[in-house]
Amino acid sequence: MFTNHADLRRYFKGAENYTAEDVQKSERFDKQGQRILLAVYILADTFDDVSFFFCLLYTEIKNKKIAIYQEPTFRAYARETINRHRIYKMDPSLWGAFFTVFVNFLDSRGAVTDEQKAAWKQLGNMFDEECQSHLKALNLPHV
Repeated sequence: MFTNHADLRRYFKGAENYTAEDVQKSERFDKQGQRILLAVYILADTFDDVSFFFCLLYTEIKNKKIAIYQEPTFRAYARETINRHRIYKMDPSLWGAFFTVFVNFLDSRGAVTDEQKAAWKQLGNMFDEECQSHLKALNLPHV
């Protein structure tokens, strides 16, 4: 990100002049990377269950209620992410751009299939939709 999206450095106080190499050696960014991966895992896990819910909706499985509550979890986590980042006054368009940057990063580390890219895009769209809705509800800038 510090190479391809240098304009975003301003959101990382104290690291505005870091290079990609500095980020690779930084304990701060190592920890931040772990937090981002955890957040992405949580979002992906609850998003997968949203798809599962729609499958259950059209079947006769008795335990439908297990998956019913996952979409609210996904959306609540998106809102909580906004709440944690309010202090940084981020450009609201970045919420929609995050998963594009993330998938491009994954693709740079190894091949990401078109099917996987489409799945990430679907997740990113729902994430952005909830983020923008929450920003609007908070009377903050939104797209």
